[in-house]
Amino acid sequence: GEVGYGRLLDPDLLLQEVVAAASANSSLAPSSLSPSSQPRPSQPRTSSAARVLITLGGTSEPIDEVRSITNQSTGRTGVRIAEVLSELGFRVTCLCARLATRPSAVDEIREFSTYRELRELLRHELSANSYCAVIHAAAVSDYHVEEVLIGGVRVETASKIPSGAELTLRLASNEKIVNHLREWSSNKEINLVAFKMTQRAPLEERLTAVQQLVQQSSADFVVHNEFSELTSTVHPFMIFDQACKEIKKGTTKDELALSIGELLTELI
Repeated sequence: GEVGYGRLLDPDLLLQEVVAAASANSSLAPSSLSPSSQPRPSQPRTSSAARVLITLGGTSEPIDEVRSITNQSTGRTGVRIAEVLSELGFRVTCLCARLATRPSAVDEIREFSTYRELRELLRHELSANSYCAVIHAAAVSDYHVEEVLIGGVRVETASKIPSGAELTLRLASNEKIVNHLREWSSNKEINLVAFKMTQRAPLEERLTAVQQLVQQSSADFVVHNEFSELTSTVHPFMIFDQACKEIKKGTTKDELALSIGELLTELI
């Protein structure tokens, strides 16, 4: 078939499986292999009914009808994860930012723009459906625009604010969506994969950030990226479990997607 459990893996994934099988017969220890080349559990262990919810892309917080505050997220990491999980037989629903890249061959796609829209979509999807996992890869704004001032006077933002005037924006903080995902889920045993990005942080600060995220969100796994190490071709990552122990790492988005696929396949 083209989608779902019976779908044939794409050529790249098939090649990786062949390499993995060959490596299994060599003298290499499994720990010396990269995540993309380690043998994975066979596809039949993944039920076609196992549903995964993925968020991807960046939120956009409006200033007025035509201007907004956003971030640099393209959603490509989430797209690769969605495509790999679909190829492994999971039923994948994606919540995609309006301007983000779209995944191919997933079961459903929903669209959001703002923090509030993403929050409501997640609350509805998690409460109305039974997902085995939620992968929260979206880059969510920490703030929204509370009011816009010109000369100290609040102005309406329902239409375009005239150009030329000096604006003052008052921002209000957003609640952390990731901290509510397990609460909203109808499946209280849901596997939660959260993401944490740091900026020019030493190793100790990176680990502290991961620990805080685990404590606040009860995430089962945290994917950590250091922004200063990311390039157009290199995407270093580490995956930590609930004990904040590093369990997987790699240098590309493909390796990350395959690593998450392996973790979920082992759990379902």
